[in-house]
Amino acid sequence: MNTNYIKKLRERLSNSIGLPFQNILTEKMIIKALNDENIKYRKRLYDPIITLWTFICQVLDDDKSCRKAISRTNALMANDENKLPSADTGAIIDAVIDSFTKQEITLFRLLYPHLSSGDIALGDRAFGSYADICLILQRGVDSVFRMHASRKVDFSKGKSLGIMTI
Repeated sequence: MNTNYIKKLRERLSNSIGLPFQNILTEKMIIKALNDENIKYRKRLYDPIITLWTFICQVLDDDKSCRKAISRTNALMANDENKLPSADTGAIIDAVIDSFTKQEITLFRLLYPHLSSGDIALGDRAFGSYADICLILQRGVDSVFRMHASRKVDFSKGKSLGIMTI
């Protein structure tokens, strides 16, 4: 592509309000792709459509901050009279600090009372024990943890259970 053309596209993006890619990569096109791949998702404020549009704008914008991307999303949703998401881009709810002798999982468990239904706990492979997943799931908190390297999982032998909500 011509660098001048890309420069003009980025300039148009910087001067636009909302998520301008909704006219290029339409909701209908994204839904078709999701359906073709049999991808199911919960209907949330940040569904795959809004998330993709927001991500594209953030990547292409000169100001690559989350704050700018969220402000674009809020501008789009304000026009649609939807409930506006928070403009707060901070992802940390609380923190625990202790000596280096304490294990991270022990510190993480101290944070459980600060998690609320609808939150998502995100962590590396040290946090993905079945016990911890169950404990935070009881609070209505979803989790995403990397599978520990010692666990051998063959997803090709499993079956899709769809989306599970509790």
